[in-house]
Amino acid sequence: MLKFISLFFLIFLTHEAISSEARGFYSRGRLVDGENILSRAGHVQKLFVERGRLYTTTEMNDLIQSVVSSVKIIYPDLELIQIGDLSAEKGGRVSRHQSHQNGLDADIVYIRKNKYVQPSTSPEWEEEFAINGKVTENFDIDRNWTLITEFIKQGNVGRIFVDEQIKLLYCNKFKKEGTLEINSSYLRRLRTLPHHSTHLHLRIKCPVEAKRCKDQTEPPVGTGC
Repeated sequence: MLKFISLFFLIFLTHEAISSEARGFYSRGRLVDGENILSRAGHVQKLFVERGRLYTTTEMNDLIQSVVSSVKIIYPDLELIQIGDLSAEKGGRVSRHQSHQNGLDADIVYIRKNKYVQPSTSPEWEEEFAINGKVTENFDIDRNWTLITEFIKQGNVGRIFVDEQIKLLYCNKFKKEGTLEINSSYLRRLRTLPHHSTHLHLRIKCPVEAKRCKDQTEPPVGTGC
């Protein structure tokens, strides 16, 4: 009987530990037993619910919830962190994206100075944070950098995609302050990509347990500035 009980708990714990699985590549993959981000309470607001891109791996969900909690401790008046597209329930192709196929990608609205939270019913992003080659006044430089660095410090982050002007803003800021080298490990993972003036795109690496997951190559060494 004792052996049976021990075996039962071992199976239970193993099932809990492997509660989701990313398979394949970011742009050609699937998601097994993904987590619905709405299944957990937290200081987040899910946008575009009607699109059905609500699902992610346990590791990504854990990271989002942990980082948001950490940033809120630093900034108690932090607005709800607004989450855009994740993945479909079983992964695979979704419109508007080449990636977001295996539960390891998440779109997150930049933190605003005016703390505005767009309604979850809004069909599109409501604000551009880089216009005509300049980052807007409503882009909170310090809080967004805290969000970015917390993701990289706490998680298995491969890349965070942002608008070119946002990356340039941080490069120039740290060059002026003489802290470029100190921030090089973060800047290395901050990559530029078109169509990211409304949100950052968080991408984590394949979890160790996800044997059928295929990682992207590491970003080049250096700041990329």
